[in-house]
Amino acid sequence: MGLLHSECSYKNIVRLVPKGYRKTKAGICPVNWETIKLGDISTFKQGYQIPRSEQVTENSNGYIRFLYISDFFSNNNKLFIKDDPKYYKVSKEDICVANTGNTAGKAFRGVEGVLSNNMFKIFMSDKIDSNFYWQFLNSGNYSGQLRSMFNSGGQPHVGHENMNNIIINIPSLTEQHKIAEILSTWDKAIKNIEQIIGLKTQQKKSLMKKLLNSEVRIPGFTEDWQYLLAGDIFNSISDKSHGGKGVVLSSTQDKGIIPRSEVDVDIKFDIDSLSSYKKINAGEFVISLRSFQGGIEYSEYEGLLSPAYTVLRKKINISEKFYKNLFKSADFITKLSGLIYGIRDGKQISFKDFSVMKLPYPSIEEQNKISEILELASYEIDILEKELNLIQLQKKGIAQLLLNGIVKV
Repeated sequence: MGLLHSECSYKNIVRLVPKGYRKTKAGICPVNWETIKLGDISTFKQGYQIPRSEQVTENSNGYIRFLYISDFFSNNNKLFIKDDPKYYKVSKEDICVANTGNTAGKAFRGVEGVLSNNMFKIFMSDKIDSNFYWQFLNSGNYSGQLRSMFNSGGQPHVGHENMNNIIINIPSLTEQHKIAEILSTWDKAIKNIEQIIGLKTQQKKSLMKKLLNSEVRIPGFTEDWQYLLAGDIFNSISDKSHGGKGVVLSSTQDKGIIPRSEVDVDIKFDIDSLSSYKKINAGEFVISLRSFQGGIEYSEYEGLLSPAYTVLRKKINISEKFYKNLFKSADFITKLSGLIYGIRDGKQISFKDFSVMKLPYPSIEEQNKISEILELASYEIDILEKELNLIQLQKKGIAQLLLNGIVKV
């Protein structure tokens, strides 16, 4: 409640601009803060275009890491180039900005190497604290200005001129340092929870692989598993006896089947076409257009689904949560994607394709026990993700107050 109250207070302050404050493009700030352009306190040097023929995958003596945007959040497929004094070297403390693409304008740091040409390295004057600068680049004061500079449609592109013209409000160096120090406390907490979530996610994947393949058995269960055809366990259902009444649902790879109102993308549909939609009950499954990438989705909702989806209903007694986990396991997705040679976006795996797959069918008691273990692992991750979201929201609120001088340090 305190955070929400702070946000409401901030909105009121912005509208009123109280005595001792003034309004700028970067939000309100105390009258004794300086308002300047980023170009007045920094320069932006674009990275290098290195031919593919000069990029290697093994780190040899005299080579240095070559950084693409993805290298700042992934360690996969590292590339290296010959080290050369002419390059702008990037240290872990340096701040870089993506120049183009979906992450255009986003700031990155924490990796060493040489930048590719789709990024800038920022060189700062001694008038600005680098950590204060970093916090600004991760604030709404910055992102709001950036969005207004992008043209509608086409691929977003920042460019030197846009970066030079972004406005920043800065207090004294001492206060900049203190603000950055306070906000870094939240950053550390966020990073710690992200690392724990990563470890828990890997643990769950390992657990899924071992339990769902009977590689590790639960104590007390020794009976050999049966393997049945998917068509002997599930039916394809096309129930349209709903009269167009019900919540319209969508299939997502990260959240399963959810109400369409909760999907980030605004999906338009003709309400008159609902009569052709299929009804799905809670506890049933869906083969979607993306199932060969992310598995078969589970629904905790009763509602209506596009006729493009295949709804699966159980024919025999099963633990729905056992198959929920099985259908999202890496091994199952690999087998599913191999059903159709050369499958591409837009081509759906049919029930006929799915029905000939052999699926494990342990005893119901063992299915339930495995489900309990895996659901507990999922619950722990969910709790951590909720905690992460709350801390990120806290950080956003505190940053808004500190970077606008509303809360003084």
